[in-house]
Amino acid sequence: MAGALFADSTINESCQNCHDFAERGELPHNRIFPDRADLEPTQCLDCHSEHHGDQLVVPQLTDHQCGLACHQQPFNDFASAHPPFPDAFPSETPGSIKFDHQRHFKRHFPQTFRGADSAVIDQVKMCVNCHTVEQASREVTPKPYAQVCASCHEKDIAGATMVLAYRDEPTPITALLLGINLDDTDGFDDAREEFLEAMADDGADYFAELLEQPGLASADAKAVIEYFEDIPLDEIGDAWLNDESIESTSANGISADDDALYYRITGHGDAFARHWLALAAKNLLLMNNDESRELLATLASDDEGTTCNKCHAVGQVAETGVIPWNYRGVSDRPLSRYSHAPHINLLGLDSSCKNCHQINDDAEYSDYFDVLATGDASDLPDYESNFHPIGIDQCSSCHTPQGVDDSCILCHNYHQDLTLSSDALQRAIVLSPPIDAPTTELPTPSED
Repeated sequence: MAGALFADSTINESCQNCHDFAERGELPHNRIFPDRADLEPTQCLDCHSEHHGDQLVVPQLTDHQCGLACHQQPFNDFASAHPPFPDAFPSETPGSIKFDHQRHFKRHFPQTFRGADSAVIDQVKMCVNCHTVEQASREVTPKPYAQVCASCHEKDIAGATMVLAYRDEPTPITALLLGINLDDTDGFDDAREEFLEAMADDGADYFAELLEQPGLASADAKAVIEYFEDIPLDEIGDAWLNDESIESTSANGISADDDALYYRITGHGDAFARHWLALAAKNLLLMNNDESRELLATLASDDEGTTCNKCHAVGQVAETGVIPWNYRGVSDRPLSRYSHAPHINLLGLDSSCKNCHQINDDAEYSDYFDVLATGDASDLPDYESNFHPIGIDQCSSCHTPQGVDDSCILCHNYHQDLTLSSDALQRAIVLSPPIDAPTTELPTPSED
């Protein structure tokens, strides 16, 4: 350490010998504003004092220092001086799973549990019955499908019929295999005889050949080929070609009759259905046109499709090329931090949720997802959250100079590479015992 006295370095360089900020330590908020050419480099001593002997002296940043260094506006208290939150905060962007709280609470739950005591309905509506709060932090994630959704929805999914191919008209799958548009009946008519002849001659090998085309060849394509090995596609093709009657079934859920080739969906997360959707998503990423979006949407629909569009925002695949099956998580907000845990422990289970997350009965929540499910991206409406936005007034009712801490660093980060929370946040977490989640089971839905 004595060598540091004679080293030719600045205070910033000396600090960064130990505190690694990936060469971004002198930039405001570690360069999360790459387009702001007006921001001047900062100095460690703007906010911190040097070490003194064996004591680590890094004083808590004050609101005055925040304003003095960069945010050059008077800051008297949180309620009066903080800029307003975004208009739809904190739910500006749609999630990947469609769950309409308003419809479930006001229509589906009362219908499902009709005849039950009102206390049963109240219990079902509790936020903590569907959201995991034991490890609540910034996110309070939903519980798994099998735990909170399956009792109502699995009976509609398991056994649903997915049409793979019609003898006389295109389906999403035959359109995908033949490289035609879903609504191009003339194109299908032109290709129909050749399609049926090849199917009659080569059976599953012909489907394998189609699935090995550029743009489709993948692990998903190989997986679906295996499903066709136990169904006599050659006999089915021959019967369709010659207008003969046929009935055929296989152990893996594929069957055929005089008109079509079908698949019986086994339940939520059916592998065969997901493989076909992945192939349609691959096609959408490659083609990126209205026809490919319509094909994916129809394949995921309740009408002879996989039924996935009922709850999953399958159409969001256009953004990434990968269908967002799982809960997307909260939006990244690198400048701020928030923990649900101390709030839940202070205000109590469930009531603490509804204190901030209040359902907006007038929101057109389903409109975005309903149009997305049609594949018509040109007519996609703005997303409206199920909940009223959270405003500063809801936070400032508790966070005041006289009440709970309302300092800047309670909620805001400066060094983006550090994981240490502020002293104030650490105190809040230490004072918050583990959250006890409810252990009662949800009542069984009515069979009527």
